Amino acid sequence: MSLAGTFTSEAGPTAAAVPNLEAALVAACERARRAHPALAFSDEAFARHLGRAFAAEADEALTDLATLQLEDLFLAGACLAGTPGAVDAFEARCGERIRATLAQLLSSPEARGETAQAMRDAVFVGTVDTPPKLASYTGRGPLDRWSAIVAQRIALMAARSEGTGRRAHERAALEAALVPQDPELEFAKEKYRATFEQAFTDALAAITEKDRLLLRLHLVTGVSVEGIGKMYQVSQSTASRWLAAAREAIAAEMQRLLGERLNLGRTEMASLARLVASQIDLSMSRLLTP
Repeated sequence: MSLAGTFTSEAGPTAAAVPNLEAALVAACERARRAHPALAFSDEAFARHLGRAFAAEADEALTDLATLQLEDLFLAGACLAGTPGAVDAFEARCGERIRATLAQLLSSPEARGETAQAMRDAVFVGTVDTPPKLASYTGRGPLDRWSAIVAQRIALMAARSEGTGRRAHERAALEAALVPQDPELEFAKEKYRATFEQAFTDALAAITEKDRLLLRLHLVTGVSVEGIGKMYQVSQSTASRWLAAAREAIAAEMQRLLGERLNLGRTEMASLARLVASQIDLSMSRLLTP
């Protein structure tokens, strides 16, 4: 079968949109093979993979194969076919960007290593019910950028599902460590615990949904300030200001609510204000955890 026939068997009717299809496929194969001369991935196999990617786009405006990331599509197809050396080539192509993405989101080397392994499993293997994620790559953008997005999503899911227990343990340890350091604060905390917790809950409900999401990402999911900036496409300093403003809004609302609900003297109110400042991250992370 010709390359055009192989391509059309996967692309279906959309293949008719490509003029001079056979010549375009020969040129695509030559271009991709120049980029990966060591990979024994046949032209026919690449044409078949390219046809599947073309069909997945379902975009009638796509008529020029040369506009796709052909070199990266060739590498993706070789990985999915189990071509020797393809996974190593993928690592050389995408590994640095994946590692940089995980470093922005996860502070622990162990968490980064586990997430990187989970990503490899998802990208190259999949599950019984889910095909390898690499099969969904259609060459519209660079493979390293696509892989960084996949890594980001898996990192956030892993942090949500696995990090909650670890952070709960850390919060408990930190809270225990605070007990003997300031007896006055501990007294205020015990005396007004129920009112304090309810005020925190009400203060959290009073801020915007965006502020709650930012705080949850940072305090519960463990996304760094730099990572939040990347997610929202703002500078790290802007993300830091957003988080600081959210904290200040909660602290101000807390003190207002406590002032309304408790008939306290100046000394006790000062102690509660200090308690809010010392416990705000602990209390918010506990209340924001699903």
